[in-house]
Amino acid sequence: YFRERLSEGRVVFTTSQAREALGIGAVALIEAALRHQKRKRFISPRPGFYVIVPPRYQDRGAPPPD
Repeated sequence: YFRERLSEGRVVFTTSQAREALGIGAVALIEAALRHQKRKRFISPRPGFYVIVPPRYQDRGAPPPD
């Protein structure tokens, strides 16, 4: 779903848009959203609204030590 949105040039979505597109329930969407937020795939500036983080910006921080 995220790759499709990015390929269309769309980086934002709402909870209702994602549920309709994916055909899943509210609980399943919330659980998936939490997993993806932990992986820094998207952020939620307010409840029910998400911004997809493009892959080039997902890796933040310093490289691992040698």
